[in-house]
Amino acid sequence: MLERLSQRIDATFLIVILLIMSISIITLYSSVNSAQSYKADLYRKQMLWFVVGTALMILTLLVDYHLLSAFSYIIYGASIVALIFTLIFGKHISGSKSWITLGPFNIQSSELCKVSVILLLATFLNAKRGEKLGFFNVLGIVAIVGIPLCLILLQPDLGTALTYLPIAFVSMFLSGIRFRTLLTLFLIMIVMAPVVWLNLKDYQRERIFTILDPSRDPSGSGYQLIQSKIAIGSGMLFGKGLFSNTQSRLDFLPAQHTDFILSVFGEVAGFAGISFAILLYAILFNRMIDTARVARDRLGLFISIGVLSMIAFQAFINMGMVVGLLPTIGIPLPLLSYGGSSVVSTMMALGLVMNVRMNRFAN
Repeated sequence: MLERLSQRIDATFLIVILLIMSISIITLYSSVNSAQSYKADLYRKQMLWFVVGTALMILTLLVDYHLLSAFSYIIYGASIVALIFTLIFGKHISGSKSWITLGPFNIQSSELCKVSVILLLATFLNAKRGEKLGFFNVLGIVAIVGIPLCLILLQPDLGTALTYLPIAFVSMFLSGIRFRTLLTLFLIMIVMAPVVWLNLKDYQRERIFTILDPSRDPSGSGYQLIQSKIAIGSGMLFGKGLFSNTQSRLDFLPAQHTDFILSVFGEVAGFAGISFAILLYAILFNRMIDTARVARDRLGLFISIGVLSMIAFQAFINMGMVVGLLPTIGIPLPLLSYGGSSVVSTMMALGLVMNVRMNRFAN
């Protein structure tokens, strides 16, 4: 079975994923300083997560996506139970109760839930068989995405919750939506905007103000962004090279192995390195668009576009965040940032897209 799989799998996907993984490992390894024991094993743990993610990706490839779709309600239900379990018995890390401890590992259920939402949403939209979405159809989509989103907001984890929105919006508009329904949605969003703003935490509003004026609190809310810009700028065109990235090795840059890993890579490999990383993501997105185009049915199309919207949104927000174009809201860069749950969910999602591509000629 594995031999047959190796003959049908798309090589471009694999090469790009391997290159992004390599950048992640090299960047984490270059950030290790002998005096910082907490960072010493990060690159080894990341390698372990890549192995786990690869195994789950292969498992996702071995099962036809139509069979996965048939069980999507059960997979989604299990994910919701996991989110509720996290809210009750979860572990607080960095101000959020988002983690379940399994032995030596902490698992973020909100990351793993994304794959189940994509699968169920694709199944739901596929059942509409091309008809334009009315108000009650949209309510169904809001329920599929809204239930996990609300549970994640209760943790609270605004950054991860926001990554669910593009999955819903892109899939909905791709499916086709009636003008009256669209207008109603637009009016609801306008009414809800001040409510959302009033319910943001003080530190979240501070991050938005910091985008407008990074120097307003250089030692507080603006510190991370200023250090990120210094790290990227000091890399200049070709970077300082391995183990010369002082901003991260001397711990000036917070969240350097998670949300701000691109800043570290910018310090190591410079503008040329960051450009190469962006090129890899562009190739990955282009391959997903092409998979959606050649998919043999609407289910494959919606799965591909759902995964694309999730990964592209995360990459766009993260890259905008580290250069100060967007607020710092705690979204990792897919496959490059350190984090087991993010790596595993991204690789399973990519496994779904490759599954669609492999089965494009099947009867």
